[in-house]
Amino acid sequence: MIGNQWLGWQTGLGKYAFMKRMNSVFDDLAFSASEAASLKIRAALMRAIEQELVKRKLTQAKAAKILCITQPRISDLKRGKIQLFTVDSLINMLGKLDKSVSIIIDDRLAA
Repeated sequence: MIGNQWLGWQTGLGKYAFMKRMNSVFDDLAFSASEAASLKIRAALMRAIEQELVKRKLTQAKAAKILCITQPRISDLKRGKIQLFTVDSLINMLGKLDKSVSIIIDDRLAA
């Protein structure tokens, strides 16, 4: 979910606990700002690849051939093993799927 929200859950003692939710799960898990940004970017790129593979109805073997990677690597992608992929490798995969990637730098965040 995007935006700050309050999340509540019932504790084992029948009481409720609350915490403020940040902009993403990566923020909530207390990653550094730069690491959270990298994870968000990689997650978005992985989703785009997965959506294109589904749209084209590709098997893992066919997808691997198009992307010039191994089938187990496609499996890692589908299983969301984000730590195994760099931004560069994901952008290259999207290029092989004829998908362009645009990057927007938001200077307001740096202030």
